[in-house]
Amino acid sequence: MYKIKKVTVKGFWNKFSINTDLDDYVNIFIGKNGTGKTTFINLIEAALTVNLETLISTKFQELTIHLQNKKSNRKLTISKVAHNMQYNELHYKIGTSVFKLPLLSTRDIRNTNSGRIHPRYLREKFLIKDSLDKLVNLTYLSVSREKIFNESIEERNSSEIYNAIDNRLEQLINDLTVYQLELETEVSKLSKSFQEDVLKIMLFDKELDYIDINKRIDINLDEIKIGLSKAYEVLGILDSVTSKKVEIHTEALKKAVEKINTSLEVEEKTPIYPNDVTPLTLVKRTKKIIDLSSKLEDNKKSVFKRVDNYINLLNNFHSNKYFSLQGSKKGAIGIFGDNQNKIDYEDLSSGEKQLLILLTETLLQKEEESIFIADEPE
Repeated sequence: MYKIKKVTVKGFWNKFSINTDLDDYVNIFIGKNGTGKTTFINLIEAALTVNLETLISTKFQELTIHLQNKKSNRKLTISKVAHNMQYNELHYKIGTSVFKLPLLSTRDIRNTNSGRIHPRYLREKFLIKDSLDKLVNLTYLSVSREKIFNESIEERNSSEIYNAIDNRLEQLINDLTVYQLELETEVSKLSKSFQEDVLKIMLFDKELDYIDINKRIDINLDEIKIGLSKAYEVLGILDSVTSKKVEIHTEALKKAVEKINTSLEVEEKTPIYPNDVTPLTLVKRTKKIIDLSSKLEDNKKSVFKRVDNYINLLNNFHSNKYFSLQGSKKGAIGIFGDNQNKIDYEDLSSGEKQLLILLTETLLQKEEESIFIADEPE
């Protein structure tokens, strides 16, 4: 994915210009209140997420974002084209592709930045977003206490306005639910592959089926018993009946081993019959199944490792609350108090919500490179 190398803004607040080069890793903007820090980073976020409302309402003439991925460079330019003292078009240019978005006036003669995109051109918005999504992976953490609109609503009223933090947190909880389903699907594929491998082991194999009765047999029966039980547990089919069969299986192996080893220890060999050694053909198969089961368990842990780390981090940050991925009626995550009462995430403090947003955002990046923008990062 591309990183931001440089940002220039012309006509910022209708009177300033901004020209800043960015480091590949960390960039911090510091200044007094009211100097435009939040407006500036909101403008960058709006450009990369195609937030047309913010782009229309923010006072600027032209914004250029230079992107770089190793030796590859791309340029994003957004400009406002004015006619008759009012901005009538918003131009998006990505490389050589240009998108022209006509604005409809809101009849506010006092604000030359007023207007909204003509509904006929909303399709253009999604084409722009698709183009940018191929270039950048963006995460934006806002801690603004101001009320914001739900941008999916075209006709708005006061009842359709709500807090930015709660809005973002609700979206992330939903995304986390989807992510968990993706992980469960991945684990289901691993389990299916394990079952297929076990079925293949049932076929005749010289290495598995030939038993040398002239050599002493040394096997750890307790290890086999525990390993088999765990394998069935991994598959979710370990019950009292299966446990009993594992006991019978292990006992049959024990008798076969004793029969052959005893035969080798005496001077005059005692006869060994097919039924005496038949259980031993299962020894190598059993070990093979146990190995496959251990591999499946390791792969499952690997799949859920990042989610487990995420929950552990949340719990390490809280001494009076417990976070779990089980038992939440809201979907992805359950939050419990000291008395084990369930807590809705809406009832968390502002700081707790921001921490939950931050860690959930990080988890959902899935270790991919991302442009991460945060207002008031402290």
